[in-house]
Amino acid sequence: MSGRPGVRALFDAVCDTPPETWRRRLSELCSDADTIEDVISLLDAQTAALGRAATPIGTLIGALDHGELEVGARVGVWRLTTELGRGGMGSVFLAERDDRLYRHRVAIKLLRGLRGAAAAERLAVERQILADLQHPNIARLYDGGTTPAGNPYLVMEYVEGEHVDVWCARRAPSLGERLGLFLRIARAVQAAHQRLIVHCDIKPSNVLVRTDGEPVLLDFGIARLTGARDGQAAYGTPGYASPEQLAGERPGVTSDVHGLGVLLIELLSGTRARVRGDAATPPSPSALATDPAWSRALRGDLDAICARATAASADDRYGSVEEFAADIARVLARRPVAARNGGAAYRMRRFLDRNRFAVAAAVTVGVAVVGGLVVSLLALAEAREQKALVEARRQELERVTAFQASMLEDLDIEAMGAELVEGVRDGLRTLHEADPTADPVDRLQGSDIARELMRRQLLARAHAAIRSDFADVPEVGADLTESLARIEHTFGLYEDAARDFAALAEQRRAAGADAAAVLRAETGRAEAMWGVGSRNREARESLLAALAATELAPADPVRIHAETLAAELQLDSGSMPEALAALEELAARARHAALDEASLLEVEAARARALSKTGDVAAAAPLLEAVATRRVAILGAGHAATLASRVELAFLRLRMSDFEGGRALLGEILDVERRRLGLDHPRTLQIRTALAAALVELDRDDEALAELEALIAASTRVLGAEAPLTLRNRLNMASLLARTGQVERALVLEREVLDARTRLLGPEDPATLSIAINHGATLRRGADIAASRRLLEDVLPVAQRVLGERHPLTRQALTVLGQDAMDVGDVDAAVAYLRRSFDSLLAAGSDEVWLARGAWALVRALRRQGENGEADALYAKHVAALLARRDDDLQQAGRALRDEILAQQAVDAPASTAGQG
Repeated sequence: MSGRPGVRALFDAVCDTPPETWRRRLSELCSDADTIEDVISLLDAQTAALGRAATPIGTLIGALDHGELEVGARVGVWRLTTELGRGGMGSVFLAERDDRLYRHRVAIKLLRGLRGAAAAERLAVERQILADLQHPNIARLYDGGTTPAGNPYLVMEYVEGEHVDVWCARRAPSLGERLGLFLRIARAVQAAHQRLIVHCDIKPSNVLVRTDGEPVLLDFGIARLTGARDGQAAYGTPGYASPEQLAGERPGVTSDVHGLGVLLIELLSGTRARVRGDAATPPSPSALATDPAWSRALRGDLDAICARATAASADDRYGSVEEFAADIARVLARRPVAARNGGAAYRMRRFLDRNRFAVAAAVTVGVAVVGGLVVSLLALAEAREQKALVEARRQELERVTAFQASMLEDLDIEAMGAELVEGVRDGLRTLHEADPTADPVDRLQGSDIARELMRRQLLARAHAAIRSDFADVPEVGADLTESLARIEHTFGLYEDAARDFAALAEQRRAAGADAAAVLRAETGRAEAMWGVGSRNREARESLLAALAATELAPADPVRIHAETLAAELQLDSGSMPEALAALEELAARARHAALDEASLLEVEAARARALSKTGDVAAAAPLLEAVATRRVAILGAGHAATLASRVELAFLRLRMSDFEGGRALLGEILDVERRRLGLDHPRTLQIRTALAAALVELDRDDEALAELEALIAASTRVLGAEAPLTLRNRLNMASLLARTGQVERALVLEREVLDARTRLLGPEDPATLSIAINHGATLRRGADIAASRRLLEDVLPVAQRVLGERHPLTRQALTVLGQDAMDVGDVDAAVAYLRRSFDSLLAAGSDEVWLARGAWALVRALRRQGENGEADALYAKHVAALLARRDDDLQQAGRALRDEILAQQAVDAPASTAGQG
């Protein structure tokens, strides 16, 4: 068919248009009569089944009116500004508020052919169901009504973005990015299913991708509104509708599973996936993909998943979108998928694929350990040659080289293999005992096995060899011990490192070593105890004692490093103003001492962290950005210090409500650290914990729940049930439970964490104050206002003294107390609390969203107090600007706050203006 457009291309170009326009449109696109007839035949075959539905789509289209409303017309408080589209369900207009209260743009859908009192009553019920559906990845329904001609209309969130297939074609995301995008779409659909709402018409044109990369589903349940009449089937699009929809049956959850399956095929293959001819199911994504390498990547798991999702029989599909999404998550985690029904060999292949870095580490880490010792000892020998100790140091170096060679030559490969197998068996047994219903191979972490294998087979042997082979040259033995302790710290063996650094410090002191060597060992010990998490107080006390005893000058780099660590430990212990003051003095001293740039950046990074934790994010942000940029330049992007700066930068973004930005940055860092350290290294667990907290804030509840469950299990296993990171993950779980309505479970979990932190850290530790204040907020959420006020009135003076008035936790306590006071009618107290909270936001230089949130709470209280003048001025300065912002100018937190304010305005307004917003 050379020289004329392809049949398939022509089919795709016109199949969504009305049948009466097919021939005219095809004539415009192609001059070949035979080709046009071929396409018409295919189109007739494609849509024949739809004619057999209980209410054919053609009948619905024929019942519609056209032309009642045009651009410039007014519907309620909205004026139509642009016609966005016209189709089978009616017309879609862009509209703006026309009452001058504030600017807000929406999409208005005019649904024709549904007149009458019965239809209006049914639509009112359905609209309320859809209006209650709130999810960040679903376009919201704000309002609705009927036109003068009696046609219903819907006022919906206007979303600016590209159709998801167009976005993928333009951006060319990776396979992992496509699957992540699809997961967010699927979880939005699942959230609607939990509210008993089915989409019925999932297709690329009903999924837009915003400029920030977040997908938003359109027309959720609109097919239900227009088609779900008594005895009628819901609307569906040819090529995406499930077989049962085409047969005229009422659609259900598995119909949306089918629609999502077709959508996934198209996102993966980059090609239309519609069913052709007599085929019952669409082709696989690997068959549709045109690039051979890409096609190979889709074979196996992804082909099987798509086949199951789009099975002709609903009984053969996934039973829910949740099951479907779980299989996609397993692909991303390189875990066995349910769609394959694979045996033990398949599951083991997935285990090895998932843990290839850790398994390789178990074999190669010995080379890295020994290589590091070679470098350090060569440098040592070179320095000592200049002191006329050439011969003695040559003999030492020969002994060290022999020691290093023996570490590799004496490796018992059979014993290492046996221990590796035994480690796998022990891990599988432990996981099975913890949850007999889950596949233990799927959850086994190779990094744990590799770390323990290295500890027993290499590091333990190295320590024993140092003790026996270097007893007569303790100085060389101490150098080797220091290298091993640093390796232990790098691999997350913090207790081992703390023990070895403590022994090293005593050994250095006993040998009369120089003050710098002793303080380096003591600093290493404190850093390792800090890594443990539960030994911060002990770490600081030991380091302060070492600093008090040292003879090093204040400008010495080793001393400045130790004092920086002591200040950071002080920061985490709750003495935040004192820690910040110490770091300010250290920064000035470091600049005066003309330290190298890497050392200066270490102090500045600690100072930025202190500014952030004390609530001064406006000062912290540019400083931390500068530190991260300079560390990339002088140390490299993969250096541990550079990664640490980027982690702190991500934490700062989360504190500034930029949850999507923080999540994206943490995801990049996690990819690096997971390959380098493994999924369950303490440092990786810390990053995963922050990521889970971001998912909670982004309302991605299913992802957050799964990750928090995995994190609690992992941190308990690696660090202990009462380690700070484990308790933090349990607190994040409580926050998620409270927000999703499981308040009683959240309160029980919070009380357990509060008791543990009070016992371990004391009642005035910042971590204890954090859970106490969060517990007060949860009590309020559970309607126990009296208990919330009692707790927070006790905690507030402590928070002010320990954290300061500008700290976010102190502000949170003030805000919740203000809300409690409003609920019991104590308006004067409410205004006092909320004013203090807002003043704190101003003093801290908070961003627009936080200021709008604090201002709105105070505005509502002032109006209740009768201070309308002050309330109106505050509203105009800090709230109205947010409401006037376009969607693409706001992060998700800003959009959510705007919607919350609009909803509260509708509740607060008199009946005559209840529809505003």
